[in-house]
Amino acid sequence: MEIRQTTRFLIIFFAASVLGRLLPHPPNAAPIAALALFSGAYFPRPWNMAVPVLAMLMSDTFIGFYDAKLMAVVYGSFGLTALLGVLLLRPVRFWHLFLASVGGAIFFYL
Repeated sequence: MEIRQTTRFLIIFFAASVLGRLLPHPPNAAPIAALALFSGAYFPRPWNMAVPVLAMLMSDTFIGFYDAKLMAVVYGSFGLTALLGVLLLRPVRFWHLFLASVGGAIFFYL
């Protein structure tokens, strides 16, 4: 992607992810894991790891913070999901995407 197009998409995807956590949604259906996987695959460093964490921080300021140990685990799982995006989604192929998606969900729920 071109730099301007990537930046524009990053901002839109970031805002949509934050709003996705703030607006009513089914339990455990917020788009932060998708943001983490996509940002790991497509955004340049250091944004690829920072974007999901910043989206969580921004939405948690409105939702409310919780136990620090649990927050570290949740934020860390999204960091690992972004790392999966870096490692498994170059080049983007169906099976790479499938493995990264399932792996990210397993990291989060473990």
